[in-house]
Amino acid sequence: IVDYLTLMGDSVDNVPGVEKVGPKTAAKWIAEYGSLDGVIAAAGTIKGVAGENLRKVLDWLPTGRRLVTSALFVRIAAACAISPPAPWRSRLRSLRDRGRRSGSPTTLRP
Repeated sequence: IVDYLTLMGDSVDNVPGVEKVGPKTAAKWIAEYGSLDGVIAAAGTIKGVAGENLRKVLDWLPTGRRLVTSALFVRIAAACAISPPAPWRSRLRSLRDRGRRSGSPTTLRP
């Protein structure tokens, strides 16, 4: 996800990506070249406007990757630190358990 967000940008955290590279192009490049490092290594062979734009920001991409990684870490840390108020905990556990019994995926923790 970090490589993907680095290529297309992360508007939530105001991290610019490669101009004219959206979700489809970012996913295609990562699938084709394996990672952001692979995309960077193949930048000279990538054609079109998106390829030109990629070559313009090659020096920026490692910084973008660090920013996206930091932003994701902060979001995950914040999500882990949030605990629901005591009156809601039993209701949330009940919903989680009901979802597990029905086979529905759940991300609620005890």
